[in-house]
Amino acid sequence: MNIVKYIKDKQNFYIILLDNDTKIRIHEDLILKYNLLILKKIDKELYNKIIKENKIYEIYELSIKYLNKRLRSKKELSNYLSKKGYLKEDIDNTIKLLMKNNFLNDSLYIESYIHDCLLLSLDGPNKIVNYLISMDLDKELIDKYISVYNKDIELERIKKIISKKIKLNNNKGSNLLKQKIFYDLIKLGYNSNLINTCLNNIEIDDKEIYLKEYNKLYNKYKNKYKDKELQYIIKQKLYMKGFKTNNYE
Repeated sequence: MNIVKYIKDKQNFYIILLDNDTKIRIHEDLILKYNLLILKKIDKELYNKIIKENKIYEIYELSIKYLNKRLRSKKELSNYLSKKGYLKEDIDNTIKLLMKNNFLNDSLYIESYIHDCLLLSLDGPNKIVNYLISMDLDKELIDKYISVYNKDIELERIKKIISKKIKLNNNKGSNLLKQKIFYDLIKLGYNSNLINTCLNNIEIDDKEIYLKEYNKLYNKYKNKYKDKELQYIIKQKLYMKGFKTNNYE
């Protein structure tokens, strides 16, 4: 097959027109590697070889576009390329090339991810570490960079979250509220001992909420129960909502 024409395309690729009306899009490195500017001929064996090698450059180009949006882990990129239908061998070779050219860098990815979580999320250190481990990243590297998330920072964030959740509370007694806050913070990845330390040092004034809930329950059950039975039912309901009913007697 003779090469009829070269047409410059995007990202260091050329479209090559062959005399059998075939068009192939080839990276310039392969044009130079196989001296196609001089030979201007491609036999079947060379054609198949070029197509196979060119696949890596196609995947590489697609990967660069994906990585330009934000930093990615190798696993994220591999999953993305797998969904695009590329073979594992080609993906692995592309990843090696990307790492060689520093487009994929585990240390930079880990450091940046932790930094972004501290600035842009409420995630605690345990949640961050678990995510990074799920991305098949090196545990030693993770431990190295997560150290920036020290105890003082964690305590400060726990206190802020607790304060916010207390302000948003409108129907729970202090007992139930503290339980909910505890489990919410565990899900966010904070240390249970630090959470308990903060919660134990906080007194929640739920009198106003208690009175509101008491009145709601009284109006709901006053026509169904009377006197001591009514008070018993109300106390039971309030207790289930986390109120220490004895505090208000």
